[in-house]
Amino acid sequence: MVALHKDITIGQKRRTVELPGVRLIEATYPGGLFVPPHSHTTANATIILTGELSETSQGCTRQCRPGSVVLKPAGTIHSNKFSPSGARTLVIEVLANEASVPSFHSALGWDYHWVSSGALTRAMVHLFQAFRGRDPEILNAEVDGVFDFLCGEVGAGSQPLPVAAPLWLKDLKTLIDESVARPLRVGELAKLAGTHPVYLTRVFRRFHGTGVGEYIHRRRATHVASMLTQSNSPLKEIANSSGFADQAHMTRVFKSQMGITPGAFRQLLR
Repeated sequence: MVALHKDITIGQKRRTVELPGVRLIEATYPGGLFVPPHSHTTANATIILTGELSETSQGCTRQCRPGSVVLKPAGTIHSNKFSPSGARTLVIEVLANEASVPSFHSALGWDYHWVSSGALTRAMVHLFQAFRGRDPEILNAEVDGVFDFLCGEVGAGSQPLPVAAPLWLKDLKTLIDESVARPLRVGELAKLAGTHPVYLTRVFRRFHGTGVGEYIHRRRATHVASMLTQSNSPLKEIANSSGFADQAHMTRVFKSQMGITPGAFRQLLR
């Protein structure tokens, strides 16, 4: 008999943070632990941080090592065997509105598989770094980045997206364009639209060619570029007035969009 676990992990939870649409869990597992075939009621994306394990599902057994990332839709039957050293993971549990759990999870568009992608591993490690850093602004931004990757590069979607752009999409894009100087999170926008953050990201990408988190980063980077050329304000002040958590956060976002740091960009145009 296959056990159905409502809890997303049977490991020891070291820390849990709940954000709009997702729950982040750092968990550890003892060496030699065997978990017989089971499934979970919610979908998740999980990265192995330390240790090793083998997972058997759909007739295949996979050896999973640090940096390995698995996408697991709700209801996926699997078993696990942990190495003698145990393992440590970061789990992104995708929460659904209770009224629409089945339809939501079918709309995620994730097939069960272990992902071989350095880009996704980097995004998950950055997320874990923010998770341990405990800065909510940076943590939300990293979650948005993982959403963008999962919805754009991994999940094509098993449920068709709308043919015409929803009415709320235009309003949200206008809000983003007019709010570049303040923090905006995908979870906040999803609440305004009355939908789930993952679904919002998929719809936004469908009609604008990029994830909503990436679009927010792009608009904020262009805003910072304008401020760098129009004023002599210190970088710290520009970061604070542009909705970033700090100067380091601004530098990382700006460099990801423009290819160089804000300081180098300012020097380049002088």
